[in-house]
Amino acid sequence: YKRQARDGMVLNLGNYTQQIKVRAKALGSGGCDVENTIQGKPVTIVAPANAYSDWIGVGPSFLKAADETLGVSVKCDAGAIAQVQYHK
Repeated sequence: YKRQARDGMVLNLGNYTQQIKVRAKALGSGGCDVENTIQGKPVTIVAPANAYSDWIGVGPSFLKAADETLGVSVKCDAGAIAQVQYHK
């Protein structure tokens, strides 16, 4: 399942062994840092301009169904779009 990520969204994880993955794309002409957090553990992606970064795992591996909250914080003025991928 892939969708646009936003700060504070709740991810309803299915009953699978999985890791949540995120990627981002800068809206300006330069790179942009985007911090993604699961269970208080941040992972920063350097989002390139005009293209999505590679998918990066964030948080622990989940072994069963869970509801997890995703934190997304864009650290540049121009902004960025983030996506999240997980199994429902």
